[in-house]
Amino acid sequence: MKSLSGKLGVILIGLGILGYTEVWGADWKRIVIKEGTGAGSKYDSYYYVDMKSIKRVPSGKVRFWYLLTSTPRGIGEPNINEIRKEGGGYTDYIELDCENNRYRSVKTEKEAREGYGLIGPIDWHSIEPDSAEEKMAEVVCRRK
Repeated sequence: MKSLSGKLGVILIGLGILGYTEVWGADWKRIVIKEGTGAGSKYDSYYYVDMKSIKRVPSGKVRFWYLLTSTPRGIGEPNINEIRKEGGGYTDYIELDCENNRYRSVKTEKEAREGYGLIGPIDWHSIEPDSAEEKMAEVVCRRK
């Protein structure tokens, strides 16, 4: 009997590790680095898209998670897994209208964790040239 409970414990630990990897090991792809942002240009901002989360919705739009994080200038790119474990960065679920070149927030990570459905209606924002949103659109709109 001890052997069976030991095997069960190993299986549960293994499943826990796999679940942990899925939650924190999303396929984050760095889209753009904006150097010298924030107060007095002392920070570099890093924008990431979770490539696994990209979904086309019936309206023809695309939804996905993105992560924004900043580091003091000169520090270099942050470790995404560490940031996610510590609850750092800003994570938002975005809906992007590729045809009309606009986007809006659908829900934040905090709302998702607390079990909220889609928020809304949220106003659409135009995608500005040379913005992080434009770089995200280049990636998610071409992905089928």
